Amino acid sequence: MEKVSVKGVILDQVSDMPFIILQTEDKKKTVSIGVGPAEATAIIIALEGIKATRPLTHDLFAHFISRHGFKVDKIDIYSMSGAKYYSKLCYRKGLRRYKLELRPSDALALAVRLQTDIFIKKEIIFTRIIRPNIFYTFINFSLIFNFLKVFNYFQWGTGPNSKIY
Repeated sequence: MEKVSVKGVILDQVSDMPFIILQTEDKKKTVSIGVGPAEATAIIIALEGIKATRPLTHDLFAHFISRHGFKVDKIDIYSMSGAKYYSKLCYRKGLRRYKLELRPSDALALAVRLQTDIFIKKEIIFTRIIRPNIFYTFINFSLIFNFLKVFNYFQWGTGPNSKIY
């Protein structure tokens, strides 16, 4: 297993689907994992530190974990079959340890919120490494947020005098 971090979200120009970019600690290898638009948005929101007026699903689960004394140790992306990845959330409470199978998109959204270490199997890195001849476009975060602001969904300030745009 090799430690990686979430570097951003990109949009594949061919399929118009979002991909999460994971980069190894040595910054020599980069891997992309395809996710749905909702999960990509959840990850972008966490990366940008935006607070929703009401908690999103991943925020709620992260709050539940910390409120009830659980500690997330790591996220393991341990297998793949075709374009489908498999991941585990490794967590504990006291001396008891647990593992929970979940989609990598949800695992990454939680990892960003909880600032948890992410590990990926080395074989996956070598099969899914981003080659220089693949073209991607970085998602313009401001376009997404301007679209969402129209629906007054996100609260951009904090405190009693904050505005909803």
